[in-house]
Amino acid sequence: ILIDDAHLNLEDIISSPSLSLIQRKLLSIHSSLNHSSLRTLRNAIANGYIKGVTVNDLNRTLDSCEICRASKLRAHSTSSSFSQHYALQPFERVHGDYGGKYRSTWNGIPGFSMYVDEYSGWLSVKLVKFKNLVCDHFKDLVNEVKTLGFQIQSLCTDSMAEYVTKASFVDWLKQNNIAQEASSSYAQYQNNGYAEVTMHSIIAAVRCALYQSGLPHLF
Repeated sequence: ILIDDAHLNLEDIISSPSLSLIQRKLLSIHSSLNHSSLRTLRNAIANGYIKGVTVNDLNRTLDSCEICRASKLRAHSTSSSFSQHYALQPFERVHGDYGGKYRSTWNGIPGFSMYVDEYSGWLSVKLVKFKNLVCDHFKDLVNEVKTLGFQIQSLCTDSMAEYVTKASFVDWLKQNNIAQEASSSYAQYQNNGYAEVTMHSIIAAVRCALYQSGLPHLF
């Protein structure tokens, strides 16, 4: 993207007289990329995907994004040191989580199941109608990973009952030589930190898109 070719839009958001033309165009690109994070845009500039702009312009610009202020609830990201050990190969450790208690989709699905590979960041998301289907999603994921020539060695989750008290699932993990790392109840830090942070990023992006669309709060 050449910064000179960026089209100005969202005039009610980026028309502040305190911003330069380049900064306003940066906000336009930022919004067209679904309000991507500062780190993502920095990498895009460093790799030459966005030209004609500096990182200093970017730092001053994103502080002016009202959509991000209204939609992203956390001011600071969580530490990257999510766990005591680090995976040394793909699918050595997979982090899982469930996102629910949201307004249902048009076909009545209220939540989604998500698994993130600690080593590569590879992500699998599936809409689930019932919370106990997160285990079925993981079983499907294990079979899918096997077709790629890998074996999941460890599953990192919180203490959600579907993961830790469902005897059939716990036994299935043992039969498939998959270790289970579950957080203690009400623990401040969760073993599935990669999934927790990734889920926050997904939800924040969706909120930004909804907020920017101007749809009623019903949605």
